[in-house]
Amino acid sequence: MKLRDKNFLSRKSFQLAYFASIIICKVVLYARITFTNNFLNCTTFLRKIFWFAATMNVTIEINLYIVRMVSYKIRRVPSSDQLHAKTMSIKKRVVSQNFYPNFLNLNKQILFLYGEVNDTIADIIIKNVIYLNSSSKKQHLTLMINSPGGSVTSGLAMYDSFNLVDLDVGTTCIALAASMGAFLLASGFKGKRNGFNHCRIMIHQPLGGIVGSFNQVENQANELLYYKLVLNSYLSSFSSQSTSKIMRDCDRDYFMSSKEALDYGLIDNILN
Repeated sequence: MKLRDKNFLSRKSFQLAYFASIIICKVVLYARITFTNNFLNCTTFLRKIFWFAATMNVTIEINLYIVRMVSYKIRRVPSSDQLHAKTMSIKKRVVSQNFYPNFLNLNKQILFLYGEVNDTIADIIIKNVIYLNSSSKKQHLTLMINSPGGSVTSGLAMYDSFNLVDLDVGTTCIALAASMGAFLLASGFKGKRNGFNHCRIMIHQPLGGIVGSFNQVENQANELLYYKLVLNSYLSSFSSQSTSKIMRDCDRDYFMSSKEALDYGLIDNILN
């Protein structure tokens, strides 16, 4: 940058004015001065700060250069709309990262039951089953199970949803299918109930704690007895075993290997 009148302003005075302007800029920057729409904009404000440099015949190009440089460094406080838009963009990015692998699994007609059977996982699986039934052209679905069991009502809700749709819901035990997990494994479509070579399957009677008055204890005991009869009757139809044998085996925790579960009738194939 050149001065218009080199004879009027020496090089030394120009440097002094330039460095003084830089110092003032840093003071303004560290003070974290913010500007709103109702106040003077950044360019006008800084031009007033550098007015003394203009009086010393420093060229307009120098003033504008310094103004642009400092205006670029000062960050204005974003508005609420800008913060909301940024927050939504971050949420969409996180949701897309979590949704993409789930979408690939749904596209392959695969659902996963990992962990305890509860209302949350039942809600997810039921929604996905209904969605696949209405949108997919395929006629089969695979439920991968690795569960120690859980809520009886949640498991029966999933079983009812499997019977509601037109899909052939196959089941596969990966590592463990115990209690309600074993019930869901055995409830799969006949011929598509699979178990890995080293998986373990366990059946037993419903568990529950009862507290309260005598009438409450009696009602809860009757409810447990009802679910016990319902689950045992279903297991009998799934495995082609007699109800009396199911009642005896479920009196305690009854563990089976994949080969024993195949002979028992809970699965149809062993995946080596």
